[in-house]
Amino acid sequence: MKKIIYLLLLLCWLPAQAILAQDTDLEKIKELLIGYWNVEDKGTLIIESTGEIFMHVNGEIVQSATWKLSEDGVNFYIMENGEIEETMEILEITETVFAFKSNSTTMSLNRTDPSSILMPDDLTVEPVRPQVSLSSEELKERKRLLVGNWAIEGEGTLVIQENGVIQEKKDGEIQHEGTWKLSEEGTTFYILENGEVEEELIILDITEEKLIGESKNGKDVTLFREKPTVKVDVKVRKKILIGTWETNVLDAEAGEGSEPSLQLIIKKDGTVTSVRGEEFKKEGRWTLSKDGVYLVISSEEGSDTRMRIVSVDKENMQLFNRSQKFDFIRIK
Repeated sequence: MKKIIYLLLLLCWLPAQAILAQDTDLEKIKELLIGYWNVEDKGTLIIESTGEIFMHVNGEIVQSATWKLSEDGVNFYIMENGEIEETMEILEITETVFAFKSNSTTMSLNRTDPSSILMPDDLTVEPVRPQVSLSSEELKERKRLLVGNWAIEGEGTLVIQENGVIQEKKDGEIQHEGTWKLSEEGTTFYILENGEVEEELIILDITEEKLIGESKNGKDVTLFREKPTVKVDVKVRKKILIGTWETNVLDAEAGEGSEPSLQLIIKKDGTVTSVRGEEFKKEGRWTLSKDGVYLVISSEEGSDTRMRIVSVDKENMQLFNRSQKFDFIRIK
């Protein structure tokens, strides 16, 4: 797999210049690093608090890896399979700028927002800010709604149990386990490990279908409740998927200058083409997971994207990836 830093250097090259790091507090540096960083308007580098790092170009993940900091906070490491693949010397990190040096080349990225990722998104959310405090009945109802299985990252499940246990599962195996609780006013959800708060989420809205919140670093989070899995006839589903699908965007909402709809051309021979207007076209291969629940697309660069198939029939398809649902309609 191509390394993320090579892609960054390809997209945004600057002559070397001396910029001194302005903060040596390790936790502060980590907090500042997390977020979305613009790469010369050609892509977006996403650094997650979970230790994952992604490169988005033209609305698709083209590279993914994990990251960590050196103990002195000077170096930012990109990891693959637990091994350091790239070392980036941090020159400056602030609320708006992330500058680093790698292989004698200096780069400076500016912080941006999630809207910089050009993905088809049928979900328009106007979150309701949390109340100052919930009544005892409202608190009881919120706890009830929280309990259940929530799809995360397009390939895992967050299991919130009534007994206070919380688990992260992937392919049915427990990856992490801890406990959870609500704040006394019922507006903040905490995940704890060994009694210590590891994650917290301000709950903006919660229903039977979805959970909308805001993480500690200000990032919007949307989780969708998993429905009980119905056994899928994989052969039948493969036949249904074959065709040309287009994101369902109303023409009335697509003003002048807006991004064209995304098309997925899924072929019987196992190839798939992603097309957006005249400027973007990407080839790859597709398959289904053994249980038929996930559509797996492999790009020419070797990266895989797993999307949960929420529903699909002869006319409509709904996919779920990284806390977002995407609606497609068949056009051929």
